[in-house]
Amino acid sequence: MEDNRFGTHEFMELCRQLGCDPYLCGNVGSGTVQEMSEWIEYLNSDGVSPMADLRRANGREKPWNVKYFGVGNESWGGGGNMRPEYYADVYRRYQTYLASYGGRRVFKIASGPNADDYNWTEKVMAIAGRYMDGLALHYYTVPGPWENKGSATDFSTVDYYRTLEKALHMDELISRHANVMEKYDPEHRVGLVIDEWGTWYDVEPGTNPSFLFQQNTMRDALVAAVTLNIFNRHSDRVVMANLAQMVNVLQAVVLTDEGKMLLTPIYFVFELYKRHQGARLLGSFLQCCRAGDGESSVPKLRA
Repeated sequence: MEDNRFGTHEFMELCRQLGCDPYLCGNVGSGTVQEMSEWIEYLNSDGVSPMADLRRANGREKPWNVKYFGVGNESWGGGGNMRPEYYADVYRRYQTYLASYGGRRVFKIASGPNADDYNWTEKVMAIAGRYMDGLALHYYTVPGPWENKGSATDFSTVDYYRTLEKALHMDELISRHANVMEKYDPEHRVGLVIDEWGTWYDVEPGTNPSFLFQQNTMRDALVAAVTLNIFNRHSDRVVMANLAQMVNVLQAVVLTDEGKMLLTPIYFVFELYKRHQGARLLGSFLQCCRAGDGESSVPKLRA
């Protein structure tokens, strides 16, 4: 059971050691505006204030200057089971108190749709689009039904192609959500943030179902590669994409067992693709035949 010993300071130190930018998320489901306001003050204020003074008392003199901040997570589900109209109003209220300190503006990210819920995007963009910098989209590649997703390692040819076919669905999701966003944001001021994606199978036998531990194979590496290709192709709207689970959970890049650690196939895909970050996208096209099992088929090449 997590007892919250790994808190703000520990997470920010992890980000420092990894050399990455933190992306934090405030609780709008059961948390208060005051909690979120005081957290951003604790993180970013360099003045004299109760939260900045508390941070200093806890051993951190300088602010962290956190840029990326989510206002709620999966508010359509476990984050509150809200309707999009209700969440849009909640978002407008909470984001008001994400103050900028030292002239550094916070990049505010709204809780976006679950997969193909285009109505969520429509309503939230219409009501709150001008108050956000990013809209989060979640989509997981699940070969089977939720109650029987299939094994991470024991799969048939049919399962293999079905998984790749479902991964390629990300292209349609981005295109259609982007079309909705275009109605309210033709200047592309609001970025699409796909901050949860990846494969999701049944947990490994003998492990705690709540921990979502699964093994990884080259099938997952291909899912990662075609998905990153899709993100690159939509870089005019997709500004951030996060493999939410990094260690020991779902499509992880690292698996550990006490003192042992290994790098999964997905790790090496990210190692190859990291050179695309910040690069220039060139126009291209590709024509090829398809591969599959008759029930599901995918292009033999993706670029």
